[in-house]
Amino acid sequence: MGTHLERALVLFEQSRHDLAEDQLRQELAGDPNSALAHSLLGLCLSERHEFQHATSEARMAVHLAPDMPFSHYALAKVLYDRDHIPEAQATIEEALRLDPEDPDYYALLGPSISSNGAGRWRLPPRRTACAWIPSTSAAPISAPWRW
Repeated sequence: MGTHLERALVLFEQSRHDLAEDQLRQELAGDPNSALAHSLLGLCLSERHEFQHATSEARMAVHLAPDMPFSHYALAKVLYDRDHIPEAQATIEEALRLDPEDPDYYALLGPSISSNGAGRWRLPPRRTACAWIPSTSAAPISAPWRW
């Protein structure tokens, strides 16, 4: 991972998307085939409501790394931000197929399903929300809100 990409990750986590975009463009100047950089650039552009460019960057990431779940996640997030809900849902389901353990992918799947309209609800592939509830057999659940 290049220095520009590392900086971009930190800036992205701080919601400094304009500065992260600059770092990502510098990274891509040195490595135009970096799927991670294209994915992050798509997310940055989407946060700045530059949806057309965000979509093309995210699609480039999926093209470069079709087996990388994060590239599918980035494309799904951009599509969701653009209100392209059915395509976003299909794309996040592909990310989940590639990495069924990432809770961030499920977090995006939920809103895409609820935005898809009544009567079209589907369970997430391979898992349900109940799979994320921790087992209570080891210790009883404490309820700090009970006085």
